[in-house]
Amino acid sequence: MPARPYYVVVKPDGVPNKHYCTACRKVFPGGGLIRYKVGMFRGEGDPHYGYNCRACRDKIHKQFHPAPRDDVHFVWHKFMSKFMSRTTDGYRLNGYALMQAVERWAAKYPKDVFITGCDDGSHASSNLVVIEHRSAQMYMGATVVYIPQLSGTPTEFFLYPWAQQGLIETLGKLGKKCGRKERV
Repeated sequence: MPARPYYVVVKPDGVPNKHYCTACRKVFPGGGLIRYKVGMFRGEGDPHYGYNCRACRDKIHKQFHPAPRDDVHFVWHKFMSKFMSRTTDGYRLNGYALMQAVERWAAKYPKDVFITGCDDGSHASSNLVVIEHRSAQMYMGATVVYIPQLSGTPTEFFLYPWAQQGLIETLGKLGKKCGRKERV
């Protein structure tokens, strides 16, 4: 059920009413409401986020911050918080150091993170890290992070289920060709 839009009752002095829940519209004469700044998107700089009773605040919080078991992006967010820089637009580590750190981190999530090898443009071993976006109820796809050992910064791309099927079919065809020839 989608959340109701917020209506902030404003007093004549321009301050939101602290005795009125903006989600369920119930009046709380004694106060006890919580100013909650996450809700329907209102635009930058809007000072009137509204006040909510505890029950509505919990519902809103669950909608915008799902529990880890319900968050399809949980493992991806963990990856980003561990390896992405907050100050620059890239990764904290590069090359072999990042490959080793990601391999250690991936051991914590064996059902969601898979690592396979490939060669980069310098013919050095590199990693493809596949991070699934799934929860108990939903599967969205997988992010693939290409981590080159020598030739540049990591890059990532997303595979929806239909794109995964196409890649599996293509790799299956290549696998049949490789099976016929002698391996080196």
